[in-house]
Amino acid sequence: MTTTTAPAPWRTTKPAPAAVKPAARVAPPVELQLIPAEPETEIESAAEAVNESLLPRADTAVILTEFQSKIESLRRTAETLNVTDITDLAGQKLARETRLQIRQIRIASDKKREGMVDGMTKEVRRINAGFKEIWDGATRLEKRLQEQEDFIEIETARLEDERRTARSNEIRPYLTSFPAVDLGKITEDEYQAVLSDARDLRELKLAREAKEKADRLAKEKEEADQRERDRLENDRLRDEAAALTARNLEIQQRADAARKEADEKLRRQQAEANRKLAEARRQKQEADKRESDRAEAERQRIDAEAEAARKAAAAPDREKLTAFAAALAALPLPQLSPAAGHISDWLSARLRVLGEQIAKSAADL
Repeated sequence: MTTTTAPAPWRTTKPAPAAVKPAARVAPPVELQLIPAEPETEIESAAEAVNESLLPRADTAVILTEFQSKIESLRRTAETLNVTDITDLAGQKLARETRLQIRQIRIASDKKREGMVDGMTKEVRRINAGFKEIWDGATRLEKRLQEQEDFIEIETARLEDERRTARSNEIRPYLTSFPAVDLGKITEDEYQAVLSDARDLRELKLAREAKEKADRLAKEKEEADQRERDRLENDRLRDEAAALTARNLEIQQRADAARKEADEKLRRQQAEANRKLAEARRQKQEADKRESDRAEAERQRIDAEAEAARKAAAAPDREKLTAFAAALAALPLPQLSPAAGHISDWLSARLRVLGEQIAKSAADL
């Protein structure tokens, strides 16, 4: 378990960047000895024996030396201890116990510093510098021991990642999806069983796909052969049908030509008869219309003259002339043929001029 070290209370500048973890190296054989941890009460007892606020400045060196000697007594173990194997539980235990002792010294020294600073304001800078050195030294040693303490956990995770990557790359060609188990955590025997099953499944799949392909190719060949036989048969039937169609077409064309010739002759005869009948009907209609138009014009003229005579007999001269001009204007013209259309135009103009002259004469009366 990683312990976070609190920053020293006198630090006012940006802390230096953490040291880069050096590459793993093989340290020379060193005989390590576990030093029993001193209770915090024993570490603090020397500081509590004297009233710190009354100590002269010279005692600061004595106090610093006391804490530094305690750190030095653990330095050799802290700097030479290396946990390089996941089975080195004794090394892990020694790293933890040594780190906790150094932590006790660091915390006790800081408490001591706080007590001294309260009564020794003139030596604050010197005291802080000395205890900062103790703090930084203890922090460096704690950090290194923490790395040794965490080595087994970190190394175990690294080895699991390596196994997981290698096994995933090895088993990937045989699977379409990865198994639910964590390939980095299972044992080698368990992994080999999973790999064997994957290979067996892959072989079964390949065999099934090969059989399906062979069956498909055989079916496709049979279908192609059948299509070729059908094509040849269809060609034969098509040729026979084409020959029969050609013969039928020739017969049909001859019959169509004879029927067309008879139809054309009948059509010409019927057209001629229809033309003559239509011409007779047209001439009769024109004669009837001319007679009807002439009779209607005559009737309208007689009616107009009678009306004009009636009005003239009953009205003064001006009114008689006006009525006669109106009757003249209303007099319908005879319906003449197009060849005599100019006569109709002449009559219309003459009647209009005559009517205007009569109306003007009536107005002058």
